[in-house]
Amino acid sequence: MNPFSSKYTLLLSLCVMNGLTFSTDTLTFDTVFTTIGSTTSKVMVYNKQNKAVKIDMVHLAGGASSPFRINVDGAKDALHQFQDIKLNARDSLFVFVEVHINPNDENMPVLVQDSIMFNVDGKKKRVLLEAYGQDVELVRSMIIHQDTTLNAGKPYLVYDSITVEPDVTLTLAAGTRIYYRNNAAMIVYGNLRADGSWEQPIYMQGDRLDKINYDHPIPYKYVAGQWGGVFLLAKNGHHVLNHIDISSGTVGVYFYNEDKNATPYLEINNSRMHNFLLYNLVVVNGNVLVT
Repeated sequence: MNPFSSKYTLLLSLCVMNGLTFSTDTLTFDTVFTTIGSTTSKVMVYNKQNKAVKIDMVHLAGGASSPFRINVDGAKDALHQFQDIKLNARDSLFVFVEVHINPNDENMPVLVQDSIMFNVDGKKKRVLLEAYGQDVELVRSMIIHQDTTLNAGKPYLVYDSITVEPDVTLTLAAGTRIYYRNNAAMIVYGNLRADGSWEQPIYMQGDRLDKINYDHPIPYKYVAGQWGGVFLLAKNGHHVLNHIDISSGTVGVYFYNEDKNATPYLEINNSRMHNFLLYNLVVVNGNVLVT
């Protein structure tokens, strides 16, 4: 007797109901920024029989108040309820799912859950939906006029740019996380100091926290070209980057000085710059120390 046969049979039965087979029993979203919404995922329902099956109802258990939204084969309903769906023999059904989570005033991600309910001939099938909602500080065209520190806690989501004016220092505290929308960037005409640590590194990356759907899904953190980069442009700038992880943009750190009579300084310690479309680090006319 195969000791695993009963477990296999149980697992298979969880995905089958009245001849219908489901692609999953649990649909999990990667961390979703509150107020922003997720990408679209899906649950597939297959009818592998040689006869049609009538699905009496597909609906969200949480109804209209659910943070999740579904549509069935492209059809939408304000209450997320769909009735009398005929699934032909050897055919399949798409149930598309999105999630939109309201701010929760928490620094750490908060779990939200619901279920898609399938009713067929008096029997019910549940597909669990779950996602983590992360509050963020939204940044739109931020111009820093005086010495400023960005702290850990809620991550920052940059829509356009963070610009540091001349003779001003921007400090990033240990544990700071900055996510950038498409083409967003940090532009420094003053000084940048990143005070990360081994226990609390500083992260900068694109704002996609899910995975790209290759045959073997890859986190978007490793997909280049999602945002601009960090541009250090002060002719007398003094920049120190400690324990910082920068990824997934067009350029990592672009350290540029067009004044040949000036020598800005950049120090990079215990840091990673990886998965950029063009360059991880560009240095033009400046002193650099990397350890």
